[in-house]
Amino acid sequence: QTLFNSSRKMSASIRTSVASTSSVGSARTSRRATVVVQAADKLARNIVGVRREVESSGKTFDVTFLARGGAAKTVKCADNQYILDAAEAAGVDLPATCRAGICGACVARVASGTIDQSDIPDLEFTLNEKEQAAGMALLCMSRATSDLKIETQSDWGYSLGVGEWKGASGLFSAEPDPLMGTEWSKMTKEQQEAAAKAGAAKK
Repeated sequence: QTLFNSSRKMSASIRTSVASTSSVGSARTSRRATVVVQAADKLARNIVGVRREVESSGKTFDVTFLARGGAAKTVKCADNQYILDAAEAAGVDLPATCRAGICGACVARVASGTIDQSDIPDLEFTLNEKEQAAGMALLCMSRATSDLKIETQSDWGYSLGVGEWKGASGLFSAEPDPLMGTEWSKMTKEQQEAAAKAGAAKK
């Protein structure tokens, strides 16, 4: 009984303290709540695009993907097909993560031709007006509306908003660049072992 009464008194004390605090800082709390509501309008989970099927008008376009070192691959893309899907169906390995027009991993630059990105609910969440004007596009939810030439990248999507576009820097090979650099792969086994021992001796 004593413990129960003490708990009730403590609870009442806490309620009184909260009430007095909220009355003093009500204006500050109100402003804070307003900011949270505004931020929630731009949460990625609220504007995730829904990939949808549309009927084809029978048109097919040539989409040429440009990569590092002048490499290029051309694939067929139906007018109702997402460009990323067409690339993957043809065996072209391009970066992608969310496939919902949000993360930016699949970004590329349309060097020539026109596309439709209207399936993306809020394109400016990922690509600002300047980037869109420069031809940047999210391939995961973009459809071709003409023949295209597209500059690809491998990991530049994570630089959106902070880095300059580097041109066609993608790699069609799924193999990543070696961490030790290309010179490492040119060494003989004996040279690699000697370099590894020299590195260990410096530690």
